Amino acid sequence: MIATAPSAEPVAPSELGRGPLARAALIRAGVQVFGENSLASATTREIAQLAGQNISAIAYYFGNKEGLYFAVAQHRSERTRCVLAFVWAADRRKPVHPPRNADRDQHRGQGANAPHQGF
Repeated sequence: MIATAPSAEPVAPSELGRGPLARAALIRAGVQVFGENSLASATTREIAQLAGQNISAIAYYFGNKEGLYFAVAQHRSERTRCVLAFVWAADRRKPVHPPRNADRDQHRGQGANAPHQGF
């Protein structure tokens, strides 16, 4: 069964040549198809059709289905790295002041020199 078209991130054709657009379309389709199927059960025909590309484009850009799978994994890894970098950058902007040990002990109702009573 052919799935619906993946949600594509718009890229102006003038910004990229035809080749990079075809490669990006195959990766987007690969994300969807490999996400729904295993490597073994996903077909290059389904990926190519979903991407609106000729099946031979997979061999041209990636060598074979495994090469496309690897490119999809790299794409997802890079996107995850970018999202995490953004989150980490946002966290660094927040002032973080960990409590001093004495403050933490007083907050628990214990003095700084009180024996530990467990939880």
